[in-house]
Amino acid sequence: MALRTPVPFLSDVEYPAASFRQLLHTMFGRRSGVLVGSGTELPSFGVVPQPTPDMSVRVGRGIAVLAGSQDTEQGSYLLINDAVETVPIGPASTVNDRIDLVGLAVRDGDYTAGDSTAEIVVLAGAPAANPERPTPDPDVTFLPLAEVVVPAKTSVITRDQVHDLRTFTAAQGGIQYTVQSEFDHPGFLGQLRYIPTHGISPVQVFHSGRWRGITSTVYQTTNIRVYNNTAVDRLELARLSIPDPGYPYVVDTSFRYEYGAPGGTRYDGHVVVDNLSQGAVVNVYVGQGPTGDVRTAVAATQSSHVLTGPHTLILRASRIYGTGGLTTTPYNGLFQARIFPAP
Repeated sequence: MALRTPVPFLSDVEYPAASFRQLLHTMFGRRSGVLVGSGTELPSFGVVPQPTPDMSVRVGRGIAVLAGSQDTEQGSYLLINDAVETVPIGPASTVNDRIDLVGLAVRDGDYTAGDSTAEIVVLAGAPAANPERPTPDPDVTFLPLAEVVVPAKTSVITRDQVHDLRTFTAAQGGIQYTVQSEFDHPGFLGQLRYIPTHGISPVQVFHSGRWRGITSTVYQTTNIRVYNNTAVDRLELARLSIPDPGYPYVVDTSFRYEYGAPGGTRYDGHVVVDNLSQGAVVNVYVGQGPTGDVRTAVAATQSSHVLTGPHTLILRASRIYGTGGLTTTPYNGLFQARIFPAP
């Protein structure tokens, strides 16, 4: 194949539509997907039931790129939906459930028979005891948006019947701007995204099949609880609440506090997860069995096992031996946790 110059870099030259598609194809790395943030009242190309459910769904505004699937030189198509569209779902079977697919479909007359079209379509599945998704026409470039489960004899489509299937994309080297409602969608290897409302890792990269935070976030408290010769086996000194970052993570913790205990009694400092009586310890300070003087407990940074979801980290004083009580001061206290994506 001869050298070609994509649009629009030479003057006085007419370019075929394929040249524009190939330029778009190169810009988006030959990947299909929805551009995040291109929707308004609904998520970008999001599929949802009607406010008053019936046998139709709504598809939100949005912009999407579809990489042509009929020819290696076909290029990519840019689709823009500038208004919320109502899409009918066919009548339910009287016997079995079925699964329909709502998606974007492009038929290009340069590669298949018939007219060139770009539209939002519903592919109706076959009713069955164990229904499966329908297979798109190989002559059509198709991007799924949602799966709609249509139970037998139903007359309405509700939220629990619509399952989001959208994938997202960004121009090569670009950072995807993500809103909270589009938090859980997969990306492509190496893709970056920015979530301004994410309190832990607003900048993330898609790697090994999941999003991972790039930056770490520090949580800390300087409020250590004060005890006066309190004689119990476990005392809570401080706690930190860690919200769900949306991916597996580890926690590095460190702490310090002033304490005193009578001779013959030893208190260790422990960091545990969620439960004051938890046996698994994240971080440890080994006490020295002081003789009544005030000492400072200091623990170096140590890492937890891999965590998912929200958790509470508890700094506790654990009596290891003896019967004496623990005394703590409100001074020089610090309990700190730093969140990192799991390796």
